[in-house]
This record gives sequence, C-alpha cells and structure tokens, in this order.
Amino acid sequence: MTDADWLSQASPLRRHAFRALRAAAVACRTGARVLDRLAAGLLDAARLRAAQRVEWRDFNAADDEVDTGLMPWEERFYGACVPPGARVLLVGCGSGRDLIALAGRGLRVDGIEPIPALAAAARTHAAARGIETAIATGALPDVTVGAYDAYVFSYFCYTYIRGAAARVATLRAIRRASPAARVLISAPSGEPADPIGTRLLRAANAIGRTDWRAEPGDVFGLDQAGFPRYYHAFELATLERELQEGGFRIARRLDHRELLLVDAAPAD
Repeated sequence: MTDADWLSQASPLRRHAFRALRAAAVACRTGARVLDRLAAGLLDAARLRAAQRVEWRDFNAADDEVDTGLMPWEERFYGACVPPGARVLLVGCGSGRDLIALAGRGLRVDGIEPIPALAAAARTHAAARGIETAIATGALPDVTVGAYDAYVFSYFCYTYIRGAAARVATLRAIRRASPAARVLISAPSGEPADPIGTRLLRAANAIGRTDWRAEPGDVFGLDQAGFPRYYHAFELATLERELQEGGFRIARRLDHRELLLVDAAPAD
C-alpha cells in the first residue's frame, strides 16, 4: 500500500507538506545514525570499556529486579540443555538475577562479571538468599576459572564481547579449563547486515587513530543517554564458524523466532 491510498482525500497542499516533512524526518534519522557511528568510532577501547561500566552498573540491581527470575525463553533454553545438579559458570552474571534463578533450579552456579559494582551486588543478593556461590570479578580469558559442566553466557553477553579474536579466545579458555564442558549462547536473530555502518565506524577509527577496528556484523552507536552501545549481530553461520575456531560445534539449537539459542559441545 502506498500513501496515495490513504492520502488521496487530502488537499494537494496537505499531501505535499506531509511528504516533504516525512522525507525530512527520514533524512534526520539517517543523519543521526551516521553521526552516532562516527562519534562512537572516535573513542578508544579504554573509553568504551569505561562507558560500558557506567551504563551497566545499575542494571537489574534492585531487589525486586533480581527476583524477577528467568525469562520464558531462558526457562526453556536452560531447562532443555542443562541437567539438574550440573555445575555451571554464568558468564556475565550481572547483579545475580539469572544466577539466583538457576540456583533455585538445583544447579550449582558460580559467576564471573567484569563490572565490579555488579559483581559485588551479585554476591550481596546471593548471600541474602542463602545461596553459596563464588563470583569472580573480571572477564575470560583474563581470569582463570575452574572446571564446570556448562558455561552459560547470560542474556546476549557473548555478543557484547568486542572483536572476533576476543570471543574465540574466550571459547578457547573454556576448552582449556573444562575440555568436556558445554557452552550455551543466546543472541538476537535477524539483525540485517550494515556494511555502510561498518565503513563509517572504520573511517572514524582511522580519523581518531583508535586502538580497535570495527568488524563486519558490529552494531555500534550512541543510545539515548549518549552511551556508546555495542553488540555483534550474528547469523547462525558466523556463530558456527566462531565456535569451530574456539573448539566447539553446535550440538543443539532451540527454535525461537527472534533469538539464536545454541548449545555447543566440544568439537572432538
């Protein structure tokens, strides 16, 4: 349906004014996205990490937010792929929402969280609920962890690791620590490729002489509060390639219209 179908009864002046203003609005939104990418691409890696810490430090930190439990897709995903009694490391455990919920399902859960304020909040929330857990501050592969049956990347956390090399290094660290462990990854599905956005980011990287370079699939810009927000948009094939480089294969994929939900097993 074109706008002619519903604008036909409007006067010519109204039709022309509407179309001109709509075109201007689209151009402004496009221009804003371009400027967002250019601005984000000028920042160095340290500034990006600092912005991430500030943005996430209060995420789901309140008692009522921590007690909301698992989302329906998490219930189905973890219930299908993690057997009762398994020893689990929750990667990116945040303030403890899913750690506490998984412990309530009879799993033995520890956590690792790169943002110190969130790691401290998770320890406090777990202790208040009588849950015995060890929560490390930091990120793989920099932090050495013990052996687990499964490593669960919390709510899209795998997509927030910037750079394919860093993601593969994380997977390899898991293989070294627990050669038989499974890895569970969730990611948004169906994000369209944006080669123009990647080129804009790389242009800003070059202008700013930053210590990182945007990669195909990176989605990067400023949110409404002005924080640089990053995640990597995966297609199933690109996620499968990274898993293979890290020493894993896709053993199971749960159907979901909007998400990639992957249970990966050791490749050999």
